[in-house]
Amino acid sequence: MLKDINRDSIYDEEFEKSISKCPQCGGLMADMGLDFESPKKSDLKSWKQMEKLYSVGITFHSCGCSGPGYIPNDSDAIVDYFTTIKANYIEQKSFWARLKSKPTTQSEFSKDQNENWRRYTTIPQEFNLGTKNKPKYDTLRAQEYWNEKIIDIEKKIFKMKNANNA
Repeated sequence: MLKDINRDSIYDEEFEKSISKCPQCGGLMADMGLDFESPKKSDLKSWKQMEKLYSVGITFHSCGCSGPGYIPNDSDAIVDYFTTIKANYIEQKSFWARLKSKPTTQSEFSKDQNENWRRYTTIPQEFNLGTKNKPKYDTLRAQEYWNEKIIDIEKKIFKMKNANNA
């Protein structure tokens, strides 16, 4: 299926011209990114791992500066990696759920910004309904945002666990 080859693309003639094809069989190839180093043809175990990585959205894309980041080397490592990400997402959602009182003085605002700047910058900008000096956040939408990310990562964990049992 074409969407499996490049999940971000919309099919058109220009895309059809730019897709990569296997030099041996002529079949479509998945877009694993410029940092992808293919295993030897005979290394079936590594190829199976690449298939699992791609199936849960892990590819080798980067700007070329520092590489694609952490790439788990086996299925258990992928599950552990996603479990760590899920814990972070749950903590983020909890932060937004308990964010009731807003800073009222400039010193409270500065302290809050210093302590929580990562949380404020990891949600979409449209959730900030205020100004730079008087920020106001849509906490409900922020909670929904993190909930969707939790659901997505749970699907990936489930997919990996099922792939391990197959």
